[in-house]
Amino acid sequence: MWPHIGRHTGLEMARAAVLYVAVIGFLVANRRVPGALTVLGGTCCNALATLASGGRMPVAISALGRFPARAVATMTAGGFGAHAPLLHPAGVGWLGDIVASPAPLPPEVFSVGDILVGIGLAIFLSACMRPRHPGR
Repeated sequence: MWPHIGRHTGLEMARAAVLYVAVIGFLVANRRVPGALTVLGGTCCNALATLASGGRMPVAISALGRFPARAVATMTAGGFGAHAPLLHPAGVGWLGDIVASPAPLPPEVFSVGDILVGIGLAIFLSACMRPRHPGR
């Protein structure tokens, strides 16, 4: 999101904290919207993983099997953008990007939090598609 920050951990932590506080605040304010609490849970999982890793989402190198060799080498060397290699899987490492997409889909990794956010958004969209006045 802010590529000019580079690898200054203090700035990465501040960026991540500001973004997550804003998103979590928005979701708490809208908690009565269908799906918002599920999205909030996923966002909190992602925030915990990101903040525990110095402001960058940890990515399991083992989940990058279908990625081009150059992408795996970049991640192994220290990551890129808002992602960092998952060096210590203990603790909250299981909340990082550890799930790889299946073969027919393009290569992608995602986290438990991403799955919860997706489920919450599906709940929200489903609620939006229901008629508001079923008797009319």
